[in-house]
Amino acid sequence: FVSWAVDDTPIENTGLIEPRAYEDLKHTLWCRLTEILAQPLHVDYCQFVSKDTDATVRLEDSTKLRESYAVEFVSGRYGSFFEEFSLAGRFLVDTITRWKQSVSRLLSRLHSDRNILCRLTDSDSPFPVVELSADAGDRHGGGETVVVLSFGDENVVYKPRSIVPNQSLSQLFDALINVSSLSLNPTPAGVTRDGYGWVEYVENEPLNSREQLQTYYDRAGLFAWMATLLGSTDLHYENLIATTAGPVV
Repeated sequence: FVSWAVDDTPIENTGLIEPRAYEDLKHTLWCRLTEILAQPLHVDYCQFVSKDTDATVRLEDSTKLRESYAVEFVSGRYGSFFEEFSLAGRFLVDTITRWKQSVSRLLSRLHSDRNILCRLTDSDSPFPVVELSADAGDRHGGGETVVVLSFGDENVVYKPRSIVPNQSLSQLFDALINVSSLSLNPTPAGVTRDGYGWVEYVENEPLNSREQLQTYYDRAGLFAWMATLLGSTDLHYENLIATTAGPVV
């Protein structure tokens, strides 16, 4: 299934990503297919084993049983498997189709936004991508997720949805910082595109002193106040990054 998906997706010959990043994309698909197939395959395997009356007393031969199951599955058992677990088959095909579409979109946007990525990484030629994390957030808009792209020394975050709300928040915070004494930490730099965007990568940072803790919670309080005024929601801990300058969305 993975070979089918990859063979139809022109990844290796684009020059945009290195083999390691290519393997990261494949691994993401492996994981998603495993989520779908693990339980039905386990049920089918148990049904296969139950036909062997001696299986329960031959636990030391479990490896052989799995090998026998694998051989029987690829020899034709998959037909009855997908008849019994037809919904898993539907999810399987749908997941592969969406993966192919999202990867093709990502490659196209990497190519068309070269100049933007040069600015965000402060490099004349950051390519190729050396590694990536393709499931760096919740899945939205047909299963697409945030992708963290590593260009070696610099990382950039790809968001397959509009980042206008983030940019609006950034502009508001910048304006408040300029006209007041509020100690709001600046928001990450980003570039808005049509339906997606590129954002500066921000990492969690350890707080190593009482002063850093004091600064963090002072700014966290201000941030919570601003979020309340704006009617913000979904600001749970997984959507915030802790830095020495304060919390970052």
